[in-house]
Amino acid sequence: MSCYDGPVPIGKLLWTTPNIDTGTLARAKVKVPTSFYLGPLPVRYRGRLTFPVGEFIGWWDTRWLKFATELGCDVSLLQQLRADEEPILKEFAEDTYNFRINSTKEIEARLWKLFGLRLSGKFGQSRWQSRIVHTNEIKDYTGSYPMDENEEYHEFTEYISGHRAPYIKPAISMRIRSEAGIRHTKVLLDALSKGEIYYCDTDSIVTSTTLPIGKGLGELQLVNQALRGYFIQCKFYGYVSPMGVLHQTSAGFRDFKLMEYDFQRLLEGKKVDEGFYLSLSNWREVLKKAAVRKVNRHRKISGVLGFSNRRQLGKDTKPLVLSLKDH
Repeated sequence: MSCYDGPVPIGKLLWTTPNIDTGTLARAKVKVPTSFYLGPLPVRYRGRLTFPVGEFIGWWDTRWLKFATELGCDVSLLQQLRADEEPILKEFAEDTYNFRINSTKEIEARLWKLFGLRLSGKFGQSRWQSRIVHTNEIKDYTGSYPMDENEEYHEFTEYISGHRAPYIKPAISMRIRSEAGIRHTKVLLDALSKGEIYYCDTDSIVTSTTLPIGKGLGELQLVNQALRGYFIQCKFYGYVSPMGVLHQTSAGFRDFKLMEYDFQRLLEGKKVDEGFYLSLSNWREVLKKAAVRKVNRHRKISGVLGFSNRRQLGKDTKPLVLSLKDH
């Protein structure tokens, strides 16, 4: 929400003469030096959001493109759109943040944080949406898919037209994400100039250097310190705190617990097969059985990165290298 403080596009987008110092959105051909350890611009490649080096073409917020030129990238604008811009979200961010920090209960603070963050995602929401409907609410079953044995629940995929979804404003979402990307990249480059970067996400960084922290909106906060860390894949890592406790983050299989020895093996590119483990049934199984239950699941993990948003070089990674033929 700290990126809600700047001007965002309002009104209609109009075509304009390409100019890196003006405009709102632009289609551009970009050349990022292959010597960069971090790519400054996002590219959707083979279904993944990547930050590559090399040459590629795409649409970005103009501010993001200008930031890339400041870092030494070659940017050639091909088309450009402009719109009026005003900081219309600034007060919303400030009020929401104040509600959050003044909440007396942790759950209230988390809800206010979620409320604020979801706004930018809502602006960029796809017009193709799926929804689950009970048979009592369905008049026409065309385009529906039954989800349980009794066909009591059906899933629809529908296109939300403009007059029904006035909140979808992708240019606003692109501006907020570009501001967040620029500010986060500056933090990453600062850390890289002073020490090592072991891992980062859209709102976090694991580094060997000391960075300024605070409690204000958009400031870094120290979450924990580590003696050792094992960063295997995106949102899958473990680290040992100064108290000797192993902390594991493993999105998608929270019930699958590893030991430090397992992380060591994964970092060496080996496989870990822990056999079966207990997990709660997912929502599809809940609909079929009309009850939540524990089920046995099997999990095998490989330390080989495979296709990801970066390429693996031993225990380190480098950005993907793209060329114009990849588009």
